[in-house]
Amino acid sequence: MSFKFKNLNLVFIHIPKCGGSSIFTTLKKEKGIDFKLFKTHIKLSECDRYKFQDFNFITQIRNPYSRFYSHYHYSIEWIYKRLKSELPSKGKSMNFYNDLIRYLVKIKFNGFAELLVDFNKRKEFLNNFDNAESDSFLRIVDFLDQNRKVEIFKLEDGLLWNYLESNYNIKPLNKLFVKKSTYKSIKYNQELANIVYKYFREDFKKYSYDKDSWKKF
Repeated sequence: MSFKFKNLNLVFIHIPKCGGSSIFTTLKKEKGIDFKLFKTHIKLSECDRYKFQDFNFITQIRNPYSRFYSHYHYSIEWIYKRLKSELPSKGKSMNFYNDLIRYLVKIKFNGFAELLVDFNKRKEFLNNFDNAESDSFLRIVDFLDQNRKVEIFKLEDGLLWNYLESNYNIKPLNKLFVKKSTYKSIKYNQELANIVYKYFREDFKKYSYDKDSWKKF
């Protein structure tokens, strides 16, 4: 969830599948949040509707290989939870979720990756399911590629909390970790890695992620 820090001119931009839920949950418990922004995953440009001209922005990013992989598996696990009424339906019917889960399970992760290179299939998928998974296909630069300054931290480095403590004296008593998904399917291979790298190439280069880092997953 994207939010404004309490008593600070500081805003957190939540990029999907980059650990933002853990940050939000931790600060919410510590009563360190002033208010949530109008969208869970908001682009920096969309913040213009607020009076944030003199504010600082902070975010956390993630290796595009693991981010895209996580998004697919997170979607499946959380759709199952909605079908079991463990999570709210968010205005969608059970038929919608049943159709979506059947589609995602059928194509598996390799089929989901193929949507990155087949625009017509991706367009058909998003049209059929009301853009339900559109965030999967957005790049990190789609959220942050603006002229204003943003402090960017990598999930893999774990330095965001150090920054908040050093610069804003924010030191939570307990840092909470929200595990979104334990579901796994097909793993990366060279062919899948090539597809994901090509699509998210700008993210890899701009944020210095290794092209061969898929081998670690």
